[in-house]
Amino acid sequence: PLRITTIAEPEAERAGNRFNDAKGDARGRIWAGSMDAGCQHPTGSFYRLDVDGAATRVDDGYTIANGPAIAPDASFLLHTDTALATIFRYAIHDDGSLGPRTPHIVFEPDWGSPDGMTFDAEGCLWVACWGGSCVTRFDAAGRRERSIALPASQITSCAFAGDRLDRMFVTSAADGVDEAHGGALFEVDPGCTGLAPHSFAG
Repeated sequence: PLRITTIAEPEAERAGNRFNDAKGDARGRIWAGSMDAGCQHPTGSFYRLDVDGAATRVDDGYTIANGPAIAPDASFLLHTDTALATIFRYAIHDDGSLGPRTPHIVFEPDWGSPDGMTFDAEGCLWVACWGGSCVTRFDAAGRRERSIALPASQITSCAFAGDRLDRMFVTSAADGVDEAHGGALFEVDPGCTGLAPHSFAG
């Protein structure tokens, strides 16, 4: 039977917040962002959950936290504030602390807004574009390389799958829109392979 266990409650005092996206790293830790449930206020934070169950707030000031993505060599990670249309970069130190938050990719208005994201095996970043009807690949320098169009506007996240990690599944939403495929799950051919995900080791 399904069993749900509470590991940590780092925001018990923030009743108006909720957690959103999370991602595991090679050391078995979880990186997760919280956000204002109404998507209006910068009350969200970014957390590291260690294997012993300790949750540490590593940054704050997020309005719509999305898509942690850990670089293939684990030297840095990316985290998004969709409300700012910006993907931020942090260096990862050996002790799990992070370097300063710096803008990595700032979306142009006609790209939509960055949502969930993941790296491929070549070190390029795939980003779900909320309001942009696509997933977009950026090279290691943050340059927009190519996009895969989808028949829904609110694209929310993407992940590699399949025996060879050569397929991509893309999620969407239907928040206040009337679209035939809004809220659908899509399978696409990304033309590359992904990286195996990491699980929580706690």
